[in-house]
Amino acid sequence: MTDDSVEFTPKELIELLRKRKALLQQQRHGVRLRWSNVLAGCVVGAIVIGNLYESGDSNLQIAVDVFWGLLGGFAAAVALLVYLRLVLMIRERQVDTELLKVGAAQLQETIEQDFVTKLIQINFKYIDQYYEQTQNQASKSFVLSACASVVGLAIVITGIVMMFRSLTTPAYLTDPSRVLWKKENGVTSC
Repeated sequence: MTDDSVEFTPKELIELLRKRKALLQQQRHGVRLRWSNVLAGCVVGAIVIGNLYESGDSNLQIAVDVFWGLLGGFAAAVALLVYLRLVLMIRERQVDTELLKVGAAQLQETIEQDFVTKLIQINFKYIDQYYEQTQNQASKSFVLSACASVVGLAIVITGIVMMFRSLTTPAYLTDPSRVLWKKENGVTSC
């Protein structure tokens, strides 16, 4: 028998949702930046990027590669932490939304007792639901813009790394159309 087939009274469902929300809050606050995780990410990043060098590379180039590996590992550890906290926050908001829906349904069922008071309570519940929906939309917009900024930063850092490894020229990074125009017209200097 699954949990979906069990029928709860509105009060039991509200209590269950409150407990679930408290558990999610506790889990979200438990996801913290631990130096052991950051150190592990840095070491893995340094090993991965440090092993990419060729045998003819200089010690300076190897040190630069290890530095980028440390930075990449640190960024990956922090990104994982942020992702986990966002997932838990989104789940918590979903429980909040369900809690508001159940509360509004419970108020609608008991509206006959005191019509005016219950009507005002229902309106407040609908306002709370609207506020929660607006907060969810704002959270999703923030996550999307944060992802876009991380992707943009990764592209810029990749271009800088390519420039330091002599895979591209600085002019191409700053103005690709200028480099293409010079190639088409046979100009060799940047």
